Amino acid sequence: MQKQSVSIIVAVIITAIVVGGGVYLWQRQQAPTQESSELSNLENAPSVSEENQVSPGYVNQDLKFSLEIPNGYIVDKTSENTFQIISRPTPENETPLPEINIKVGELDDIKSDTIIKEENVEVNGIAGKKFTVSYGEGQCPVYRFDSQGKIYEFSLYECLESAIFEDVAKSFRIISE
Repeated sequence: MQKQSVSIIVAVIITAIVVGGGVYLWQRQQAPTQESSELSNLENAPSVSEENQVSPGYVNQDLKFSLEIPNGYIVDKTSENTFQIISRPTPENETPLPEINIKVGELDDIKSDTIIKEENVEVNGIAGKKFTVSYGEGQCPVYRFDSQGKIYEFSLYECLESAIFEDVAKSFRIISE
């Protein structure tokens, strides 16, 4: 009787090992398929065009400026003189909202919000202004730099919080030819 109990226990253990191993191998084979599916979803995210993605350093030779972009973010060129900085799409957030708007143009081209506060700033040898502007019920920071008649403006997208805004604005540099 005791030999029969031991045989049953051994058979159950062997069956559990075989079934567990089979499940493990099956899951390992399925993982690359899920991963590649998630990657293709990211690559097809509609909010950011692939040819405009640049990170971590962004250089625009035409408009003569450069920025440092934190890891996990990209620059999306929305028009000839307008850019947005967006966090990279993830499976949890396939179409993230932009965090920073950048506009380059003549002073008349740059829309002015109601300025509440204005202070002089200098970033990497470039004189500029930091404004606090009204936006709806809140207030937002805006940086404007003037170089050779071009205005470079950095603002928050729809006045939403951004942990990278100050760092990106303060990395602004004019590049020479």
